[in-house]
Amino acid sequence: MIPKKFKGRVSELLSKTDDRGVLKELMSRLDIENILDHKIEELSGGELQRVALAACVAKEADFYFIDEISPYLDIYQRIKAANIIRELAQKKAVMVVEHDLAILDLLADVVHIAYGTPGGFGVITHPKGVRVGINEYLKGFLREENVRIRAEAIQFEVHAPQAAKDAVSLLKFEQFSKKIY
Repeated sequence: MIPKKFKGRVSELLSKTDDRGVLKELMSRLDIENILDHKIEELSGGELQRVALAACVAKEADFYFIDEISPYLDIYQRIKAANIIRELAQKKAVMVVEHDLAILDLLADVVHIAYGTPGGFGVITHPKGVRVGINEYLKGFLREENVRIRAEAIQFEVHAPQAAKDAVSLLKFEQFSKKIY
């Protein structure tokens, strides 16, 4: 939404946000010093994400609501962003919405799980410890609420994919040709 709401250069946008006097450090940590002269609408998704985070964290507020920091960022940028938010949370109230479970684990002290049916209903759980919340989410069953939020658990492979096994052929094409014009 930033390119729709703001026309101009990155430096112009960020100059309006440094209420806390931390912008120079944020620009360095988020590696955005080299794009200050770029127009907002010319930024890549990752650049725009980092500029948005810098602008948000540089503002003075009692409460920070940060939605989805990880899209468009590589793993190193995600960790840098998470560390910045974690430091902010030492001094201020911060709420983060995040779907990357590894980053969530790094960021959060507690988690709330949101579940429901679009257009029907929505529920947000009481706070849960990060480990418990992530594991319950993956299992698809919220023990304290006694609610199944998914028919099957999300499971990760513990080994690399294996070669396909022999299977019985159900159909064969004896003669088949193809012409390319």
